[in-house]
This record gives sequence, C-alpha cells and structure tokens, in this order.
Amino acid sequence: MGINQNTNQTPIAVRFYENRKFGTTYGPAKYNQAAYNATAELVNESKKYLLDFTSINYWENTARSDEQMECINEVRGIIADSNGKSDQYFASWVKFLTPDKHKINVIGFGLLDLPNMQLHLVILDNERNVGEIWNLNTCTCREVFRKNAPQMLATNTTLTH
Repeated sequence: MGINQNTNQTPIAVRFYENRKFGTTYGPAKYNQAAYNATAELVNESKKYLLDFTSINYWENTARSDEQMECINEVRGIIADSNGKSDQYFASWVKFLTPDKHKINVIGFGLLDLPNMQLHLVILDNERNVGEIWNLNTCTCREVFRKNAPQMLATNTTLTH
C-alpha cells in the first residue's frame, strides 16, 4: 500500500480540541505537552486516528524510528518551502484508535500551520489500507455551551452530524 496520489481524496474530518491540561503536570517532571488534541475520522470507513499537536521542537525529540525521522525531514522541507518559522507550527504523530480504545502508532504526521489555518496530514497505515496525504483548510467552530465541542474543524466533505 502506498500513498494515494489521486485527486479523489478519501473523505476525512479532523476535529481539534484545545487541551485544557496543556502545561500541567501528570507526574514528576512530566508535562502535558499537546496544545491541541484532534481526531481524524475517515468518514465513510469508520476509521479514527488520534493526533496530539505539540511544538515542533518537542515533536522532533519524540521520534523513535527511521520512518519518523523521514517524517521530520519532510516537515522541515514543508516549513522551508513555505518560508515559515517553526514556532508557528504544531506537529503530531498519528495513532490509530481501535474499537476497544487502544492506540496503535502508524506511519504519518499532522502539521498544523495555525496562523494560516492549514493542516497537512499524512497517514500511511498498511494494516488498514490507508495511504493518503491531505491538505486541508481549518476553520474555527462556534462555541457550544456545556458540550465538548471542537474548537477547529478541517474537512474535505460535507458532514451530516
């Protein structure tokens, strides 16, 4: 399974939630580093991926495999090509969420350009036949009182719920 290069992209909805625990501790010298938590849902396939967006510097230091080092090099190239500064970006590794709520690392990353409201998402999950790159515009969501509603949304389809 490779990366889908077709213009017909798989419908996806990425919902961003502000991490209210950002900067707090959960153990000795352990800090909640993710500014945003997100879910990326392949709309017609009932597959859900989790993203925890941290600063680029922190994200780079969490790489544990050769594939993740390749992702870091790709992100550096994207930032250089856009003449951006790394401090305006947030990045995340991709984890598949199983129906019984287990998190499985897959190859890929999310790159959020917050000032320009752009999301670059790469998922290569051979086990579940997913291999695609999405470039999506994000938009802010209206606040819903007393509900865990997302703060931002990025999608390439019309959502019905």
